[in-house]
Amino acid sequence: MSGARKYVGFLLPPALAYSARIHEGLMRNPRVQEEWMVIECPHFEPGRSPLFQGGAVLDAAIVWAEPRDTWVRDLVARGTRVLSCGTEWENTPGVASAYFDRPEMHHLLIAHLQGLGLQRAVGMGHRLGLRPRSRQLIENFAAMARREGIDAQVWSLEGEGSPAMAPGRLLQAHAEHELADFLRSLTLPCAVVCASDQMAVIVCEVASRLGLRVPEDLAVIGESDNPLAATSNPPLSSIAGDAVALGEAAAELLLDWLGGEAPPAKAMKIPGARLVVRESTAGRTKDAAIERVRRLVESKAIQGISLGELVTASGLSTKTLVRRYEAAFGIDPVEEVNQRRLAEAKRLLGEGKLKATEVAARCGFSSQAAFNNYFRRHAGCAPSAYQEDEAAKLGEWVS
Repeated sequence: MSGARKYVGFLLPPALAYSARIHEGLMRNPRVQEEWMVIECPHFEPGRSPLFQGGAVLDAAIVWAEPRDTWVRDLVARGTRVLSCGTEWENTPGVASAYFDRPEMHHLLIAHLQGLGLQRAVGMGHRLGLRPRSRQLIENFAAMARREGIDAQVWSLEGEGSPAMAPGRLLQAHAEHELADFLRSLTLPCAVVCASDQMAVIVCEVASRLGLRVPEDLAVIGESDNPLAATSNPPLSSIAGDAVALGEAAAELLLDWLGGEAPPAKAMKIPGARLVVRESTAGRTKDAAIERVRRLVESKAIQGISLGELVTASGLSTKTLVRRYEAAFGIDPVEEVNQRRLAEAKRLLGEGKLKATEVAARCGFSSQAAFNNYFRRHAGCAPSAYQEDEAAKLGEWVS
């Protein structure tokens, strides 16, 4: 090793799941271990510098910071080479940027939503009015989703304390009144794509208090796939960038920059995103194709949906669909359609408010004859006989 060691600050929020992985990637480089003194300075609060005033000047710093973190400019002014692992400081003089390939992540998310048959989605971030680049990324996701036929919008979770940086906010989900009002306003079913796993947990908690079901009403996706995602209730689907690769790229970039080379003029975009599918989107089966069929059965069984239509929606063969559906739910999908449809017909007939012809129309039958044949085959009697029998039982109970 020649020359003195370089002092490199690692200024990332410890609560951010990516931080540990970026650090791992950074330290994989043998030259980093030989030539640098990596100084970890935890970043706990936006707007507040993690460095002591009057401390030694860092040769370089790796940061994950917001626009209100003006200490980034202070570092640049003091001659520190700054590498931002996010998008907010892109195109700032004296700051290089390396971050995840967001279009790649968006494609994975949209393909998953399409696989579930979802037609509505929300991209949700924290205090987007203060974070224009983050807002733009979420708006890019919404625009891409709309081009693929998904009605997508953007919503900003307000309030102090980013869920990703201040995990204590998870313990105060009961106070998220604005979020509750927003979730009530959504047309269901809908996907909620969150900027962090912590935010997704809060969405699930608020949804549960409102009586909304996850994933039946809200399919919730987080980001970073930290341990919280696998242990939450329900376990969270999560999109994650390759943070180890980001750390490796950060090491190479800063080694070159400290060696006298100019920093790259454009941001480095790190590929390798992955989507981990769990119950919060795909149900307990964790099978997107079967979850899509289950959603169709739930929404269209009463009006009637054929096995052929379910097969087409699943993208599977008939044999594979039936086998996987039975394995997941213990029932043939056609049998479940019949059970749901028959149960609704019996309920309407038993109430006695509608004629059999009206019940037939409510349950999607093209004619009274078709309804009579269906009801006889599955209930063992004519609809009129069933209705008369239920009326007689009600009369006996009243008397």
